[in-house]
Amino acid sequence: MNFIDYYDIGINKPPIPESIYNSWQGIVDSLATIAYVPSALVMHVLPDKIEVASTSHTRPEDNPYEVNGSEHLGCGLYCETVIKTKDELYVKNSLEDEAWIDNPDVAIDMISYYGQPILWSDNTVYGTLCILDKKDLIPTITVKRLLGLLRKSIENDLEILEQSYFQEMLLKAEIDKQTKQIKAYNNELVNLNKGLEERVKEEVEKNRQKDQQIFQQSRLAQMGEMISMIAHQWRQPLASISSSSIDLEMKLDLEFFDLEQEKGRKDCKKYMNASLKIINKCVENLTTTIDDFRNFYKPNKKSVKMKLSTVVEKSLSLVKTSLISKNIEIIEEYNSNEKIELYNNEMIQVILNILKNAQDNFEYKSIKSPYIKIITGDRMISIYDNGGGIPEDIIEKIFDPYFSTKDEKNGTGLGLYMSKTIIEDHHDGKLNVENIDDGVCFSLEL
Repeated sequence: MNFIDYYDIGINKPPIPESIYNSWQGIVDSLATIAYVPSALVMHVLPDKIEVASTSHTRPEDNPYEVNGSEHLGCGLYCETVIKTKDELYVKNSLEDEAWIDNPDVAIDMISYYGQPILWSDNTVYGTLCILDKKDLIPTITVKRLLGLLRKSIENDLEILEQSYFQEMLLKAEIDKQTKQIKAYNNELVNLNKGLEERVKEEVEKNRQKDQQIFQQSRLAQMGEMISMIAHQWRQPLASISSSSIDLEMKLDLEFFDLEQEKGRKDCKKYMNASLKIINKCVENLTTTIDDFRNFYKPNKKSVKMKLSTVVEKSLSLVKTSLISKNIEIIEEYNSNEKIELYNNEMIQVILNILKNAQDNFEYKSIKSPYIKIITGDRMISIYDNGGGIPEDIIEKIFDPYFSTKDEKNGTGLGLYMSKTIIEDHHDGKLNVENIDDGVCFSLEL
């Protein structure tokens, strides 16, 4: 049987991150406590089986279900009816109902059941949220309403995850497109450079113009990566907004506050104000991320006076969440007090290039306990990492145009070349690199 069509199972969906499973754990624990049952479950249906995604932390002797425990589809589980009908199911006692007496849960003494379907945003099935008991189950209206609100919270998690996932896929496609365009342009430049010895004077000016075009294209490709990082940073505020909204709605629906009493009205107002502050703070974080992105994207028309520590902080605000999500420790040591004249967006691009290279190197070499240390002086920035360093036979070549240690898909060979141009030509400074201890150090001197 084609179970995907029969049960309308959602396919080609994003994987569920550990952070969401952790939030669902709180949901099933709360549901089991309030409903006073031994088992509350989030079930996930797959093309050939249905498995436990989250199970309440009740006593093992009372709750026989474990995470990743599964049954093949078609065996007659309660949840199969829920996902088939996309509607709630209530079974008071399977032992008294011929339709359910042979279902597999009865074999482990789970004779009663109440559950609702969990759906993706396109109305295909993810699974179920349900409670089970070893005795007659009589869920109250409050328990049913609570289970429905918690199911809605899970569906909100899935919708946010799905939107973020597809945005990242679109952004990745755009980055790949930009990268292909850059590589095609690079190949054109390589062909044009053949026979350059006979046309040196004529081609020098042309190459300068092409370098400027490469600079802009490299910046566009990097912006694509930044958009992906911003999408990553948006997940947590969006999840917090959803959680606060659902929590407030749940308390109001369940009449948590006695609005007929003065104390109840005060408590309600206080709780609503606190929830609104959380939501406003999250919205402020989302707005700040967009402002940082917009400001970085604007080309520098004029130089500005700024401390180097401020430049580093602006750079980290764009990528810090992404680095931390990869378990990369960031160590910051700021010793800069003097404001100096610089093109801040170009300086941010240089720092981001170095940080991104370090991150890619950590992943490529599977470095344990990776860290990046950034030290600033009044006219100096040093960026260290423990990624194993750069082979001595290529360290002198890393600033050459089109030279890259990455594969064709992930590297253009332009990042460090343009970084050196920004520091040495645009800021009259120096960009140096050296291997130290168990890693590498980039020094930016202005």
